[in-house]
Amino acid sequence: MKASRFLLAIRRKWLSEATSRLVEINGQPSIIYSLNGCIFSALMFDIVDGRIDSISIYNAQFRKINAN
Repeated sequence: MKASRFLLAIRRKWLSEATSRLVEINGQPSIIYSLNGCIFSALMFDIVDGRIDSISIYNAQFRKINAN
């Protein structure tokens, strides 16, 4: 629950004009962010025992960033 509140706060502050969608990427729950129809970022969540274990961040500018 804390992770979802954190992600919503980020969206409100920095991504107010972007749209986000919950999707599944490679079998993992994910959020994709787009602006004017172009995807610019994706967050992929590794779930272990029902909790987020790690987050992989894909950014159009920087490729993949791992956040453990």
